[in-house]
Amino acid sequence: MENKRILIVDDDVSLVKMYGQLLEKYGHSVYEATSIKAAHELLAKYRFDLCLCDMTLGLHSGMELLSYSPALQTSGTRFAVISGKRRYAELCQSIGVDFYLKPISNSDLLTLVEKSGRREPRPQSLPHNEPH
Repeated sequence: MENKRILIVDDDVSLVKMYGQLLEKYGHSVYEATSIKAAHELLAKYRFDLCLCDMTLGLHSGMELLSYSPALQTSGTRFAVISGKRRYAELCQSIGVDFYLKPISNSDLLTLVEKSGRREPRPQSLPHNEPH
């Protein structure tokens, strides 16, 4: 398995730590964000192969990262949603984002990371607002 740089975005600190420990054990570089603001800061600083994100982050939505982050729009970062709410599956599918229902097993998480080759960066077509 190729080592990847992964951003985990979830407001459940225990899940972030659990996912991070597993992925680091397999040689991946893991960055953690428990808020949209922290995720934006990391995305502005680093390029990621994969962003794993929950849909519900306090008062914010994980989909805000796709809509408002120039880094994700242009860097080629793959995006996957891991949520406890099945109702988000169809939305994710409609926009080409992988969806996984919590709890995700260790083997499914590792398979997700393994199959997440980098996308070709997309040209930035619309101006983006800076995160608040």
